[in-house]
Amino acid sequence: MYISGTDFYDSTSSGAMCLDTNQLALSAFSYDVVNGEFMSDDMSILPGNTIAQAGRMMDHAIFGTTTPDFRNFLAPGAEMAITFQLDLPEPCNGDFDTGSIFFWGEAI
Repeated sequence: MYISGTDFYDSTSSGAMCLDTNQLALSAFSYDVVNGEFMSDDMSILPGNTIAQAGRMMDHAIFGTTTPDFRNFLAPGAEMAITFQLDLPEPCNGDFDTGSIFFWGEAI
């Protein structure tokens, strides 16, 4: 399992400001993930909109690395629990409705 994302913007130009721009940076987001007995906390989301730019959810190794990491495997019918945090800079006002967080799975 892999995760990546993009910065968020206000698509309507409604005067949204997060500090001094209409951009809410992807770096403001972090997450905790639990997969069975394994837990990783305060993980950052790597920037990118392709699986080649994504990082493994449990350890951030980039897609395509050869070292297996069983913490990142998701068996059929199994679950990974993800909790997101947002470190919202102040002042920050607006509808940041354009941007994405991507979840990627590789069949093995």
